[in-house]
Amino acid sequence: MKDEDILKLYAERSEQAPAETYAKYRGLLFSIAFEMLGSPEDAEECVNDVMLKAWNGIPPSPPSLPNYLKKLTRTTALDIYDRESAQKRGGGSKPLILDELAECLPANAEDVDMGILLRAVIGDFICSLPDEDARVFIARYKECLSVKEIADGFGMGESRIKMKLSRARKKLKKRLEKEGVKV
Repeated sequence: MKDEDILKLYAERSEQAPAETYAKYRGLLFSIAFEMLGSPEDAEECVNDVMLKAWNGIPPSPPSLPNYLKKLTRTTALDIYDRESAQKRGGGSKPLILDELAECLPANAEDVDMGILLRAVIGDFICSLPDEDARVFIARYKECLSVKEIADGFGMGESRIKMKLSRARKKLKKRLEKEGVKV
């Protein structure tokens, strides 16, 4: 089924819309979710959540249905990842981690609209990183692991982890500036 026909089903509030979306885009969305979450069960949960979110909130005419669904999948996967890793977050290391990110985030990052934009851009940014770099970035800035814990977990030296994080922050800053976010 063509995207235009699927969008028409959403506009008509046809219950067939999510089923057609699932049939056409499940593989793509599952691969994005699995890449971010690393678990087939979590990836499938993510895809199901995306179908519900699309049903409840698809814009009248998104510029591109697949791009809309991919973006929705990334943000949903980040939500699931946040929920799953909430217990792992460290207490005392969070201020230090936030200081590291301060160099590449705008001053108004806590503003709701800016937060939504940042979350989307950072999600896309993480997906664009090589797998190992993305996992290091997530381990540091989502799971709040120390550089030593990350180095031990990846079997690398601390200096290599610090270099990967520094390069990632510089790339993130450039990406945010490219997206029009004043840093």
